[in-house]
Amino acid sequence: MKNKYVMISGFATSEESDMEKLKKYASQGWILEDIIGGFFYKLKKISLKT
Repeated sequence: MKNKYVMISGFATSEESDMEKLKKYASQGWILEDIIGGFFYKLKKISLKT
């Protein structure tokens, strides 16, 4: 299983940009699995079947 760690821009100041970032990753098959230490999103790769 593949994991990716992405730095959080900051919920308090840039919530919309973080949500757009997560949406972009989700369209590529990366889903949010966890938030690590309040600084990183842990994303998990899933198979996108169309």
